[in-house]
Amino acid sequence: MTTSRVWMMATIASLVPSIVYPCTTAPPPPSRHRRKRAWAILPPPLVVVDHRGRNGPGGINAPYHHRVRRGGDSTTGSVEDAAATVRGSAIDCDDDDAGCGASSSVGMPSTPPIVVPPSPSLSVGAVTSMSPPRRPPSYSAWSVRGERRYMEDEYFAESAGGGGVPGGITLFAAVFDGHGGSAVSRYLRQNLYASFQAALPSAAASSSSSSSSYEVGGGGGDDDVAPIDDERRPTMRAIDRRSSIVASALEAALDKVDTEVGNISHWSFQGSTALAIVVHENDDAKAGVGDDGGGGGGGGCEGGGSRSIVVANVGDSRAVLCRAGRAMDLTRDHKPNDDVERRRIEGRGGTVEWCGEVDDATGRPVRGAGVYRINGNLALSRSIGDRAERPWVIGTADIFHHVIDEDDDAFVLLATDGLFDVMSSREAVSFVNDLMGRTHPEDRLGMRRNVARYVVEEAIRRGTCDNVTVLIVWFDDDKLELSGANPKTSQ
Repeated sequence: MTTSRVWMMATIASLVPSIVYPCTTAPPPPSRHRRKRAWAILPPPLVVVDHRGRNGPGGINAPYHHRVRRGGDSTTGSVEDAAATVRGSAIDCDDDDAGCGASSSVGMPSTPPIVVPPSPSLSVGAVTSMSPPRRPPSYSAWSVRGERRYMEDEYFAESAGGGGVPGGITLFAAVFDGHGGSAVSRYLRQNLYASFQAALPSAAASSSSSSSSYEVGGGGGDDDVAPIDDERRPTMRAIDRRSSIVASALEAALDKVDTEVGNISHWSFQGSTALAIVVHENDDAKAGVGDDGGGGGGGGCEGGGSRSIVVANVGDSRAVLCRAGRAMDLTRDHKPNDDVERRRIEGRGGTVEWCGEVDDATGRPVRGAGVYRINGNLALSRSIGDRAERPWVIGTADIFHHVIDEDDDAFVLLATDGLFDVMSSREAVSFVNDLMGRTHPEDRLGMRRNVARYVVEEAIRRGTCDNVTVLIVWFDDDKLELSGANPKTSQ
């Protein structure tokens, strides 16, 4: 090739970008002959975060874009989401919930999650108490992968201190235990709260003319926990309007996300538990809660009127209340061998099978050496998702309502079954109380911030093989001498 030909090809190559992509080159110097030519000014690049990773239907490198604005505001999720580590979700056959017949998981939907911006109009009734408002409950949360190959647990918490909670509601918190992959639990973390916010106005309209009857706390997973004494059940009366609105919104939000997950065909063999609580101020004037004739428990205190918690549960994650130092289950584990669940499953043509060791002498299952499964596959009877297991597995939530006793109720513990595989409800509550009791009063605030981590570490020490997530919400922050410190915590 001659020198002149090489020079000619190099010249043409240098001109190609300007010919093909004129809008990506620097504008030419000002000239009266070029003033009519328009030059595009490209916007600054966006921060792109891959939330799909290996789960994407388009392959390993098929992300959807997560745009982060300056100042940390996100258009599709929180800054925590943007910085989250992408976790794989291939099938782990050691999963106690999902049987080894589950198919591999395939990723997030093609559209980013919808996040409803907080609005002052999303109020569930005015607080009638004239007392100064108390601070939002503080919370401590911790989650670890444990011995599993993949992390499928998620949690979410939003307090009124963060400005994203509607009026009257002081805290929304939830834990999710995925199985068959992490896609569904992650979807719930990103979308359940937004669905709850969106459901509040319609829930208010639907419940304003009717009184809802929701089950009152109790009936959890342990036989050794304290029952709810009849004389300490102020919630046996019709719950106040705000609690009814919150309960309706929670129920509607869970139905919505269950439908959305079920419509994603490549998640047919994936699912997740969903355990959510809402702490709110009571509409005392309408409920009659907190007056001297109200039957005790849940009365007003300095810094505000009475408060309630509304709990929604799908699956075998559990909420445990600490009342006067004793454990009280607020939820019921949805296990296949539960009498109510077994009758429903078998009535629809399903089977409940023991998958584990059997005593040779009696022929009975050896407790702790196996699990009951539906049709030999799934080890829980209710979940969000699991389209392949319908109609035996349903997504219907149990709704529980409990008026907080400001004198005796200290905290509520939310945890996935990775904790309760090795600790009973009573042991978990006692462990927290022992830690706090051995802590110097000046250090109790710091202990509260880290207590969820210590509970998780104790579960790991006791040999749990599952992912473990613990979220503890404290009700008695006003009783602590905080010396001006802000007790709100989050992990």
